[in-house]
Amino acid sequence: MKPPMNPHGNYEFEMVADDTFVIGEILDIEYDNKHQFTFQNEVKEKPAVRFVFKLEGYKHAHKSKWLTFSYNDKSNLFIKYLSELMVDAFPKMDFDLDRLKGFKVKTLWKTVDFKGRKFQDVETIRSITEKISLAKEMGEPDDVNLSAEESGEIELF
Repeated sequence: MKPPMNPHGNYEFEMVADDTFVIGEILDIEYDNKHQFTFQNEVKEKPAVRFVFKLEGYKHAHKSKWLTFSYNDKSNLFIKYLSELMVDAFPKMDFDLDRLKGFKVKTLWKTVDFKGRKFQDVETIRSITEKISLAKEMGEPDDVNLSAEESGEIELF
């Protein structure tokens, strides 16, 4: 099924209110290993990710823009999403992004006009449940297996 056309021959998309927080959940996460990003007329192919949201009061799912799939401390994925949804996020951490599926959030959307077309993207995202904690998932220090060296199984010279 396709969305209805407006009188100008363009598709009409369900717009999210951009002046208030909207409650929803992360329905899915889409990946593209060879996404083409264009910046200053230069095209680069990089792994990318975008979030799919089911928002309360809206019929259709809504998607974020494509983000470079990187946990670098300067990436939008890390700054805008991971640092807001996790207690102890840190750059280049070992974290499966799919763990965010089903996560309850509140989002603030921004509408941007670009070449006569309107686009929407997540401006702000916040958790409405307990944030994810890597430390809690890994267990307390007493629960972590010691290396053979630390446990005394081998002698150090």
